[in-house]
Amino acid sequence: MNTGYVSVFKELFPQAKIIFDPFHLVQLMNRSMNKCRITIMNKLKKYPLDNRKKCRRLKRYWKLLLKKESEL
Repeated sequence: MNTGYVSVFKELFPQAKIIFDPFHLVQLMNRSMNKCRITIMNKLKKYPLDNRKKCRRLKRYWKLLLKKESEL
């Protein structure tokens, strides 16, 4: 999924169709969501007590963001 690879494959194999498997798409989404969550938590740590409580919730319940809707 790296753009460098995509451009090389397009150059070497111009007729090929480029596809991405579901596992790696989900992995990318999970990593991106976790990175975003951590960024928000770090910003919240700098502010008053109410925001720090929200920060702890993000830290404590992060796995809920990864659950299927039917399992919540």
